[in-house]
Amino acid sequence: MAKSKVISISAEEKKWRTESDLSTLQRAKEIMADKSRMSAVQNLAKQQLSALSTIVQKNASKPAQRTPVRKLKK
Repeated sequence: MAKSKVISISAEEKKWRTESDLSTLQRAKEIMADKSRMSAVQNLAKQQLSALSTIVQKNASKPAQRTPVRKLKK
């Protein structure tokens, strides 16, 4: 197994990421409190879930394809 590289993040990057995360959480809370926005989000999520489930169902019904093997000449 290959060793994973540890990526160091500067203090400035950590601060920016933390501020961005806070902003994201604040927006999520605003959206969840707004009934019309939350309803629109839920409808879109249902549509995407439906589309994804058809992909899963189509792939589940197909048998795995084998890669053709080329015979070597002796």
